[in-house]
Amino acid sequence: MRFRMGVIAVFTAATLVVPVTMLEASAAGRAPVSFGRVQYDSPGSDRGSNRSLNAEWIRVTNHSNKVRRLGRWTVRDEANHVYRFPRRFRLRPHRTVQIHTGSGRNTRSDLYWDQGSYVWNNTGDRAILRSRSGARKDVCSWGDGSGSMRC
Repeated sequence: MRFRMGVIAVFTAATLVVPVTMLEASAAGRAPVSFGRVQYDSPGSDRGSNRSLNAEWIRVTNHSNKVRRLGRWTVRDEANHVYRFPRRFRLRPHRTVQIHTGSGRNTRSDLYWDQGSYVWNNTGDRAILRSRSGARKDVCSWGDGSGSMRC
């Protein structure tokens, strides 16, 4: 979560000016772009079919009121599997994109990593979202659990 320091003036009845430090965050209390949910264990048997691979995914949400350019942003795991967003990908305000492990046709709401094997470890892993400059924007970690979780 990124915070920005600011100063505001508070006026009393006697018009005394008192500086007050405050922390500003997005209205949702989180970064403008962050992970929303992960399905780290594909339901059913892990047989490696494309259908099963695509049932493993992670969601990225734009919580802001403006379009966010995510071209060249990355999502990676602890084993350094790296997904790079398409060069011109834009995420509209208050929208979510789901990044599937397998192959498919990219749309505004679904992107495909084109991996031939599972990325997310069922017994624990960590997803890292980075901007095109490499700045860390969000992290989602999990242990051995139900197979999905909210980040």
